[in-house]
Amino acid sequence: MISKEILTVVGENISTDKEINLEFFDKVFNDLVINKEKFKNAYLTLYMYEKFCKTKDIRTRKTSARDFEDFLSAISAGTITDSSKRHNKNDEKIFVDNKFITEWVVNNKREKADIIYTNGYKLTVKTLVEDNNEVNMGAFEKKALFSELNIVKYLEERKSSNKGIGLGSKPQLLKLLNIIKENGNWNKFSKRFIEMSKNIYTDDIIVFIKSSDNPKIYLINSDIFRSKMAKCIKSPKSFISIINRWEGNNIRIDKKALVSGIKPILIDFNYLTKHIISQINSNLSTITKSFVLYIEDNNNKEKYKKMIMDLCEETIISINSNIKKLI
Repeated sequence: MISKEILTVVGENISTDKEINLEFFDKVFNDLVINKEKFKNAYLTLYMYEKFCKTKDIRTRKTSARDFEDFLSAISAGTITDSSKRHNKNDEKIFVDNKFITEWVVNNKREKADIIYTNGYKLTVKTLVEDNNEVNMGAFEKKALFSELNIVKYLEERKSSNKGIGLGSKPQLLKLLNIIKENGNWNKFSKRFIEMSKNIYTDDIIVFIKSSDNPKIYLINSDIFRSKMAKCIKSPKSFISIINRWEGNNIRIDKKALVSGIKPILIDFNYLTKHIISQINSNLSTITKSFVLYIEDNNNKEKYKKMIMDLCEETIISINSNIKKLI
């Protein structure tokens, strides 16, 4: 029952003829909480539990981020950008400082959208487990951001050979930023950081905190995120209040700072065991197994045939007795 095919059918009934934007997702996820009895909401909640949150192994799977993108696109008629061609077109006529920096900004911006829509709307999707305290916000070219500031030799990660100065940790980064300020380049750096952030992070963000007990959805407007980035640039210390480090060309930011001031949508899994959706899911699983046994076990065909018929009848009776609450 927990399959992309059924998810797509449920999704078609949600997204048909509706404008896709952050408000759409706000209504969808809040409806999961407000109208739990509805079949579509119970199904989506069960899907999230089974596919992303049920066990530690499921929560930490490397594929769960892409699977959650598939989930969102299915309920909103979107297209995953991995399956579409990306082009470094500068249709918006972006310009930041010079050609070198501008080309990197356009490149980094292109990589941010995970789902796109026919109305031009784009969405960035992030998933992480509860105890992960930072979020990978994707490419933010360090050579462009720190160019012409006389600090190229310090653009290293983790353990640095340059007196603990680099990009791989908050302490290293703070020392690097202090050098920029001491050299009289803070104003130039801060203006560039604001302009790069403004042009790179133009898509709204959905953050899903995966947990079996306390799952949360954060919907972050791109303007709010860019405002957070702009405000952090007042000083080296305020900068590292949100920016943790670079890993390669990817910028990693503090989770608490990212979601600060954003009201989470608290997804409830607890009611599912008492909802008819669990009975339907269990019965369908047993029916599927019984079909396999009916085919393979020649000596007990009548037994499995009766089991299949009885479970189908039981499921239909249960649905009919709950139909008013489900629709």
